[in-house]
Order: sequence, then C-alpha cells, then structure tokens
Amino acid sequence: MTKMRTSKPREQEDGVLVRVRAQPGSSRNEISRGTDGMLRVRVTARAVEGAANKALIKLLSRRLGVPKSRIRIHSGETSRNKLIFIAGISEAELESRVHGRES
Repeated sequence: MTKMRTSKPREQEDGVLVRVRAQPGSSRNEISRGTDGMLRVRVTARAVEGAANKALIKLLSRRLGVPKSRIRIHSGETSRNKLIFIAGISEAELESRVHGRES
C-alpha cells in the first residue's frame, strides 16, 4: 500500500484508501465530511480495548453496504486519525454511498 498525505480518498487496484478522523464516545453514530475533506466518523463506543474501532468498522460497513471483512484499519489503530482500506469499492462509490443516505 502507498502512503497517503491528502484527505481525498485514493483508489487502489482492489479498493480505496480513505483518511478518517474518529470520535469515540460521541452522543450518536454518524458519518460526515469535515471542511478539510476528511471523513469524520463519530461512534458512541468508547476507545477501550478496540471497541471504538469495531464500532467504526461496523458503521462504515452498514453505510457503505460492504461486509465488515472488507474494511480494515491500515494505520492509526490507536489514533483518532486513521487510514482505512475498503476492498471492492471505488472512490466514486464511496462518495455516493457516504452522501447518499444517513445512518
């Protein structure tokens, strides 16, 4: 995988890499786009023993309509800023599904 410095999703041969800013312990689960273009993912789960990461993957899976097994944290496992790889989806599909419906 290549390093990514921009907030814009980067299409790979078998999926897409996207930068995400996670906010654990939020009042609700939601996905939005920040002013910098980065996805903001708020989850109610707290950042304890990987619970927030699991909730983030579950929320992305539901919103994007892809199995959880196709979503993995490429980097930032213990950070709020994460690089997420989503297999089997294009950049255009990602954008359409993120903006297409609310969770």
